[in-house]
Amino acid sequence: MAEQPPGAELARRLSEADLDSLTPLELFEYVRASQRLVTWAEHLKERAVAHYCSEQPARTSGPA
Repeated sequence: MAEQPPGAELARRLSEADLDSLTPLELFEYVRASQRLVTWAEHLKERAVAHYCSEQPARTSGPA
């Protein structure tokens, strides 16, 4: 997981991991990979919010 780029595949691998079977080093790498995934997801959210906030108000045509 250490080299896996953040995204859907990393999320799948993390969700399927058996934490009880990981060595201390593997568990540390799991935590680091989880943090990369969180950072990636936060970036996606920030991009979406910025896009939403930059949208022009919808204009209706004709009288209300």
